[in-house]
Amino acid sequence: MKKMKNSSLKLITFLFFNLLMIQLVYCQDHLIKENENTILFKVAKFKTGDNPAWKEKNFDDSGWEVIKTALAYEDQGYEGYMDFDWFHYDYK
Repeated sequence: MKKMKNSSLKLITFLFFNLLMIQLVYCQDHLIKENENTILFKVAKFKTGDNPAWKEKNFDDSGWEVIKTALAYEDQGYEGYMDFDWFHYDYK
C-alpha cells in the first residue's frame, strides 16, 4: 500500500511539473525570467478602480490599457494614482 502511495505521488508530481512546463513554454512570448525563482509577465491588461465583475473568467477586458509589468504604472501615465487597480494576465 505504501509503495502504491509513493508511486501515485511520483506520478502526480511528474504530471504537475510537465503541465507547468507546457504552460510556460506556451506562454514564453509573454514572460520574462527575472531570476531562477521568479517569472514575470512582460505585459498585462490594467484598469484603475474596482468592480467585482472584473474577476469573472469570461469578462471582456478588451478595452483595458496594456502596460509593461517591468515598469511602474506611475511611469506609464498613472502618476499619483493611489487607489484600487486590477491586472489581467493572458495565460493563453
